Amino acid sequence: MPKYSTEKIAHLIFLAVAIVAALIFGAFYLFRYHTPYLENPEYNAPALTGWVIGFMLLLVLITALVTLWSVLRGLKRHETGDSNGIPVRQIAWATSLGTAALLGITFLCGSSKGLLINQKIFDDTFWLKAADMFIASSAILIVVALVLVVISRIYAYNLRKKA
Repeated sequence: MPKYSTEKIAHLIFLAVAIVAALIFGAFYLFRYHTPYLENPEYNAPALTGWVIGFMLLLVLITALVTLWSVLRGLKRHETGDSNGIPVRQIAWATSLGTAALLGITFLCGSSKGLLINQKIFDDTFWLKAADMFIASSAILIVVALVLVVISRIYAYNLRKKA
């Protein structure tokens, strides 16, 4: 069996997921998409909605498992501590625990106020808080990343100016 590079494997996985997604979404729109919803004929009830939802849940599950495996593998790999004077182990642990803490805090602080969707109140507390968690965490991480980019640019500029 030939040995593939990590880049080649990632490329093949990406192509496989893209092809499967295109086939599922193509079938979703081509086969009985305009089936009227029984309770309200103004809405569609596509026949393959379950396939699309199942595919998305499968992707989320696989992604979560690969992420967990990658984090645990990375933490185990960097047990030695420093690498070229960089505290790799501390950075890995801080990143993992910080991300988990951010998700937990934003989940606890998330709103559970019901939403009016299609003239019905959606009031599932868990999913409302989960949606808020991902929105707030994403926004916080984007702001932190932008601030750190600006700080690193200022630091690099000052280093060049001194030289």
